[in-house]
Amino acid sequence: MGLVALVVALTVNWLRPQSIPLVRRAPFDLYTDCPEVSDDLPSVTAQRLGPHPKGVVFVDGRKAWDYCRGHIPGAVFLPMYETEPPDPATVRRLHARRGHWIVVYGDASVAGGKRLTSALIASGLRGLHLLEGGIEAWKKQRWNLKTCGIPTIDSRNGPLDSKRLLIVDARAPQAFAKGHVQGAINMPFDDVLPPDPKILARLLREKRPILVTDSGKSGPSGLRPAWAVAAELKARGARNVSVFAQTMTTPGDKPRDATQGSATVGPKNETNAKPQATMEETAP
Repeated sequence: MGLVALVVALTVNWLRPQSIPLVRRAPFDLYTDCPEVSDDLPSVTAQRLGPHPKGVVFVDGRKAWDYCRGHIPGAVFLPMYETEPPDPATVRRLHARRGHWIVVYGDASVAGGKRLTSALIASGLRGLHLLEGGIEAWKKQRWNLKTCGIPTIDSRNGPLDSKRLLIVDARAPQAFAKGHVQGAINMPFDDVLPPDPKILARLLREKRPILVTDSGKSGPSGLRPAWAVAAELKARGARNVSVFAQTMTTPGDKPRDATQGSATVGPKNETNAKPQATMEETAP
């Protein structure tokens, strides 16, 4: 009976002036989390590379805050998120670096480095190697590391010039909605998901100095959100980025100085800029 009904339905559909297509293409691409991670990846040791290898492009697959605390000089920042593929634009630039070894590294666990290396091989890149032991292997050799050098601005005199600066608020959207500096852009810190690509692209095009602020409370990973967001911008090429030492407060919170307590402000080599001004919260 079911077969007869199917034949009748197909016949009626075929006789229609505009038949309904039996196969419809999805209006979006389906993406699997990441290609299968291989345990048989080509690898290379730090000792074999040496401190100043020629013809080698290093790729750092860690998150921005780890990259900014210390990375191999000249390393390409290409974080590997579990929910997203590697940044396509960066991958295209790596494809253009023909004739070079590409050495990928992550942290000491090398799990992130393996995922990124597997993803890059799946994209068609050749000449890939995984750095054995990750960044820790490089550190053990006591070779040079480069940091991002994100300055901190301590406000003590007068109001901030919101026309000269662009304020980036790293708090959660709910806290931002309750009150924020007029003209500020919300780029909430997330230690798992990548930043919103539209907001990120806008900030990377910005000509004004960028000042990142937050509530002073550290996130789940123990990082202060303002420094983590500033690191994200610096790692991706933004130049004039600093962190506001004081904190934003939502109605009902007690203001406190983010340079005190257990909140992490940034790496030890972070420099202090000339004291600037007081940031006062304004309702949206």
